[in-house]
Amino acid sequence: MLIAAVIAVIAMGAATLVQLDDGPSANAAPQPALGSLSSVVDQVGARELWNVGVTGEGVNVAVVDTGVAPVGALAERIVAAADFSPEQADAATRYVDTNGHGTHLAGIIAGRSPGADPSDPASDDLLGVAPDAGIVSVKVADRHGDVTVAQVVSGIDWVIAHADRLDIGVLTITIDAGEQGTEAAAALDDAVARAWAAGIVVVTAAGNDGATAGGINAPARNPAVIAVGGLEATADGLVAADWSTRGDADRTPDIAAPGAHIVSLRAPGSDADVHHPEGLVDEVRFLGSGSSQSAAVAAGAAALLLSNDPTMTPDEVKAALVASAVDVGASAAAVGAGALRVDAAADLDVTGATQDLVPAGARVDVGPAVGAMLVSPDWSSSTWSSSTWSSSTWSSSTWSSSTWSSSTWSSSTWSSSTWSSSTWSSSTWSSSTWSSSTWSSSTWSSSTWSSSTWS
Repeated sequence: MLIAAVIAVIAMGAATLVQLDDGPSANAAPQPALGSLSSVVDQVGARELWNVGVTGEGVNVAVVDTGVAPVGALAERIVAAADFSPEQADAATRYVDTNGHGTHLAGIIAGRSPGADPSDPASDDLLGVAPDAGIVSVKVADRHGDVTVAQVVSGIDWVIAHADRLDIGVLTITIDAGEQGTEAAAALDDAVARAWAAGIVVVTAAGNDGATAGGINAPARNPAVIAVGGLEATADGLVAADWSTRGDADRTPDIAAPGAHIVSLRAPGSDADVHHPEGLVDEVRFLGSGSSQSAAVAAGAAALLLSNDPTMTPDEVKAALVASAVDVGASAAAVGAGALRVDAAADLDVTGATQDLVPAGARVDVGPAVGAMLVSPDWSSSTWSSSTWSSSTWSSSTWSSSTWSSSTWSSSTWSSSTWSSSTWSSSTWSSSTWSSSTWSSSTWSSSTWSSSTWS
């Protein structure tokens, strides 16, 4: 039995997977406007759904990442949070996005400037792809992106355990587990398979290793989930991004979405905010590129489809997105079926579409991870007020061998790390890439977050 808690939620509201035929699509790729999240919304057809009242309401998206900062455009979108990172032991950093990556993705998925109206937005409004969807923040990594496989798998299993209570329809995780065949990759691969089997649409990033990679890595390599490649907007239209990982004979991206130079939300005082001044747009906005951003766009699109038709299964969501993708003149190894068009996906009848896949296996035991959960977020204070999971055992089959221990992690704290002010005095940047943000555990050597640059 799960530990009892009252959860704050937003209002509810044997065929094979449909594939495109080989050759050019009858649909024409959209001509993009360059340089803003608003242009991305147009490029993927989200605004067409907004105009008929489909904005993501009733669907919550779990972001398994570095946490989500309660900045203005997200404060009302965050419905719950969990923290499995080493920083959960310190009240000053618990639940806080000290890295910046998770906040940027959450803004793309469901950001909404206070008072903004998706049906009639102002020119300076920031609106994500699904601006009325909720965000469930699942923090697994610390300020430097360091994480263990136990933290990641525990975060995913926490989402599975709470999906019904929190109306979680979509989970996005943008980790590249590196070399295939490792125990860590197998554990992560199995975890996302369990989430998909539990009825959650799992959206992953193809990676940022371009054509030199040996194919797509876990968890995107799992054939059940939605693997998203990166597109770049040019004056001539959307093209496959050079940095987006190419697939191989065994696995290609399913679709592709804009991921280059995406303007989303800044996490004040985060590692990205401090060390990447080239990404700073203004006090609230921040520029980032990578297949993480592309996956966030697709996660927002999946939320729109579920908001439009809550009866859709994960297989049906994937079928609709694949079958409606538009040709951009790139190989399937780069973009899969093509560029995402969620308005076209919503028009398709994919009832009964299923994937012929091997069922998810049993949970790979990677050991327990200390975790904390926030109930009914109160953003009026500078820190999260919450109860922590302490020495409590899960009795469900998912957690049958895992115990929440009361052990703590030694972690550094921030000086002056409150959210009471909208600006930070230390907002300077220095490094230009994410190349130093690697997994600290030896099991995760070579693994990185799938966002390539802050520029």
